[in-house]
Amino acid sequence: MSYERVIETMRDTCAACECDWPCDDKTEDGHGPMLDDSDMVWAICGRCRGDGTLGGHPGWYTQADFDEDPDLREDYMNHRRSCEDCNGRGKVRELTAEARSRPDVDAWIRSDYEIDATYAQEKAMGA
Repeated sequence: MSYERVIETMRDTCAACECDWPCDDKTEDGHGPMLDDSDMVWAICGRCRGDGTLGGHPGWYTQADFDEDPDLREDYMNHRRSCEDCNGRGKVRELTAEARSRPDVDAWIRSDYEIDATYAQEKAMGA
């Protein structure tokens, strides 16, 4: 799961009972989203450096393909596609330093990365 997707998931999760936010349980204090807008800032996308686009499609052609057809190389290098990390916006949401230092946020992000690592290991083993 992408970093931005983790943040969106945390914005849609109740901090008290970890159900979908807004939740119906009002029996105890602390109900509210794990993150709100004050916990996030906009930052320039690190992948496309704020351009919103990326060149070519990595891994589609070899140097031999380009040597065989010089026009292919020119077309390939001039082709632009939307950046997958920022969806073509050139900016992404990031957590503030204060939000990153909160134990509940850190635990949530670590758990998500551990789940992704487990899935990757299972996939590598053929599961």
